Amino acid sequence: MTPHLRVAVRSGLRTVLVRTLATGVLAAACAAPVAAGTAEAAEREVVSVLGAVTPAPPAGSLVTVMADGALAAVNSTDVPLVLAAPDGRDVVRVSARGVEVDAAHPFTFESRNPPDVPTRLPDGVALGAPPRWTVVSQDVSWRWYDPRTRPDAVRAPGGGRPGSSEVVATWSVPIRVGGAALDVSGRLELRRPAGWFRVEPDPAPEGLSMTVAQGPRPSVILSVPETGPVSIAGLDGEPFLRRTAGGAWEADLASRTYRLNLLGSGSPVPAGEGWRPYAAPGPVSWTDARLVPRPDDDTPARWAVPVLLGDREVRLTGGVRHVPQPGESTGPGTDGVQAAALAAVIVLLGATAGALALRNRRLHTERGLVSSRPSSSRPPGANAP
Repeated sequence: MTPHLRVAVRSGLRTVLVRTLATGVLAAACAAPVAAGTAEAAEREVVSVLGAVTPAPPAGSLVTVMADGALAAVNSTDVPLVLAAPDGRDVVRVSARGVEVDAAHPFTFESRNPPDVPTRLPDGVALGAPPRWTVVSQDVSWRWYDPRTRPDAVRAPGGGRPGSSEVVATWSVPIRVGGAALDVSGRLELRRPAGWFRVEPDPAPEGLSMTVAQGPRPSVILSVPETGPVSIAGLDGEPFLRRTAGGAWEADLASRTYRLNLLGSGSPVPAGEGWRPYAAPGPVSWTDARLVPRPDDDTPARWAVPVLLGDREVRLTGGVRHVPQPGESTGPGTDGVQAAALAAVIVLLGATAGALALRNRRLHTERGLVSSRPSSSRPPGANAP
């Protein structure tokens, strides 16, 4: 086997193995979405929860808590949204013109990293240093880790009933929009999971195909084979997604649902207004807070997503069911589905490991054969390794 062919074989085999494993694991996850929450539900944890923003922010502004405990603010108005550090000094301004920060205050840098990541302050940054306002982004959002909302700042009590939650602390972060002072308040909750939640979609309306991807932030995957205009409503009933005449998908930049999707994926919210490209023609997916139940409520919850097909309105519907931990009653068929999914993943991993071992043995043999032959004096080609 020539060196060129050997490289091609290696690359091709790696590609096949990776695609096979990824496809198999994804299929197993879709077949048994119950397993998706198992690892996360096994540990008790303290989480930061947003309670209220009072008074309500003006249109075009929002403040939220992200899944990792970070705070995020969006403001697409001309009136700046201002964040103050714990010492009361203004450090961030967000408006339609972009984001400005006080580059001389330690909070500006320390709040950009998660609590377990150390921050090295640049020269000249210190408490009491003269303010130095700097434009850092043309986007209309800002994300930060605020020490006032950090879950690791409290000691969680032991004991407690599995499945219960307990408020261990409250927090408050003041912001301003123009001359209006807003109080962003919330709590730190100790959660003691007892099982997990599974999102169960109902049969999709005629002409649609729907799948739900499980997880802490469930996603809807929607396929609309029929041609014609399609519009999907957001959390507030606002226009969120629509399909263009060419089949591609667009999102309304003013939609709160779209903004939360951007923030949840780690992306900033860009400035501007109107509809923006969202996805290529074909199925479309998005995370949806309507599919997220209350963690301390084990009663079945229902959800609905309005969809407009031309002038016909339909609804994507389903429920969220609490699934007890193994050993408790899980309902008919649940154990079998979980076992089948787990077996499928184990078989795929075993097959992949066996294929990798066989590949290594073959490569060792090939190296021995190549080393036993006289070396070629021909210079390597352009594609040689």
